[in-house]
Amino acid sequence: MKKQKLFRILIALTLAAALLCALPALGLADAGNFAGGSDYGGSSGGGSDWGGSSSSSWSSGGSYSGGGSFSPFSILVLVVIVVVYLIIKSTRKKKGTSSVSFNAGNTPRPLADNLLAPLRQADPNFSKEALLERVGNMYVQMQQAWEQKQWAPIRMLMTDALFGQFNRQIDEYIQKQQTNHVERIAVLSTEITGYRQDAVNDVLTIRIMTRIIDYVTDDRTGAVVSGSKTKELFMTYEWTLIRSKGVQTPKQIGVRMTECPNCGAPVNVNQSGQCEYCSSVLTSGEYDWVISAIRGISQQSR
Repeated sequence: MKKQKLFRILIALTLAAALLCALPALGLADAGNFAGGSDYGGSSGGGSDWGGSSSSSWSSGGSYSGGGSFSPFSILVLVVIVVVYLIIKSTRKKKGTSSVSFNAGNTPRPLADNLLAPLRQADPNFSKEALLERVGNMYVQMQQAWEQKQWAPIRMLMTDALFGQFNRQIDEYIQKQQTNHVERIAVLSTEITGYRQDAVNDVLTIRIMTRIIDYVTDDRTGAVVSGSKTKELFMTYEWTLIRSKGVQTPKQIGVRMTECPNCGAPVNVNQSGQCEYCSSVLTSGEYDWVISAIRGISQQSR
């Protein structure tokens, strides 16, 4: 009986995966294209990732058209839906109806202050509150730069790889003559959920919960091509911030870098993230916290 049950579950999962792969991709939006037309997230922990050393980028937003007759593909999709439904119905009959609940344990929890003790010991000026306030401001800056299609002001906030991925997505909007509007931005909460050290960096993970209104318009006509001007999206992200080990927080907490820490020249970062005077890389995390990865955890619309 257990083998039969396992076999039925495997069939259902396989068919469901095939169905999801066959369906058209949903249009995504907001800075990094994490918001979309459908909600996602929950106990599965699924989401979309940005970051790492890969230089590749992705985009969703494929289109499809329908006709007046059924194609073999349409019939296949219909068969898959029916089979999955019958398997689920059969299982429920044997077990009875059960409610679905989300496991809150899968949601990252705030990191206990004592677990940040090693960081505070190495960096006495570190302030969790100041950092989280800065993260909230960074989020708003990113959304505004995304809507304006001017990503250069975000250069000092990200690693090279992540900046390049976002910049390529903005180029796609420019080529398509579209604008992604992100409005009514509100940062609802920010929490540090993890801290570790690797060979060269201090690494923090931060959960950010926000509210936005997100839609895309055609630059030529002003028509809305995706999203909604009225629907609120409640977003949850996970950011990974890195900074070189041993770097100290300035005594004037929250100060913004206005001069190069290496040569003292006014900061004027070029597209490679380097000081134009001494070529020091200012976006590598060598001098301050920068974003190395962003993960979309969930979206709930209201």
